[in-house]
Amino acid sequence: MKVDLAKRTEVYKKLTIEGELEMKQFIKGIFNLAEDKKN
Repeated sequence: MKVDLAKRTEVYKKLTIEGELEMKQFIKGIFNLAEDKKN
């Protein structure tokens, strides 16, 4: 049970980190689009 929980935590951490990176890319993309429309 404890091993299962540890594994799940590792997977969750990995997903969270990858999710944050994707979110930053996504926000950057939206920001760039907004900048393009201004010019």
